[in-house]
Amino acid sequence: MKTLPALLGTLGIALGIGVLRFAWRRKTRMHSFITLGGWMTILGGISLWGQVGSADWGIAIGTIFFIAVAIILLGFNAWSAFKNLEGKTRSAPRRTERQIIDNLPPGSCAGGLTTFLLVAPIGGAAALLLALATFKLLKAFGIETANTIVTAFFLSPVLWAAIATWMVIDTTIMRKTTLLFCFAALSALHLAWGQ
Repeated sequence: MKTLPALLGTLGIALGIGVLRFAWRRKTRMHSFITLGGWMTILGGISLWGQVGSADWGIAIGTIFFIAVAIILLGFNAWSAFKNLEGKTRSAPRRTERQIIDNLPPGSCAGGLTTFLLVAPIGGAAALLLALATFKLLKAFGIETANTIVTAFFLSPVLWAAIATWMVIDTTIMRKTTLLFCFAALSALHLAWGQ
């Protein structure tokens, strides 16, 4: 077992999660670049774990470590948010459903429907296209079929979750729609290339 790649991979994953947490809590003009840097650092750490033992075993261990740290961090955040929410709900006046509907800003229903379509059917199709394009790319690099199938299988829901989160967070409908369709079109073009 190679200790140095495992140590550097662990540090990379922890650093990437810290960068993502920083980007989430402090929205700045560089938010997108900081978020991308965090994800790239995590991917680099998982790749370093791939040098520990066999590639599939090392990457699996690195991914499990990343998921475990993310779950622990999300658990702490959820617990503190729940405690804060519990205090606010006691003092907040109760409102009826009719009052909530009347206070909705105009156009919010159309925006909600657009976000739902971008998250569910369109986002799912884009995630599937990206996963299939990744499968074809890995096959082109000579990676074994079993490993590419497992990677694409697990990558698809992760990509869908990432796309759904992005669609909900980003408030500019035109920007997120354009970028999502660009990703889907590039993936479809990659799949059609060389057929």
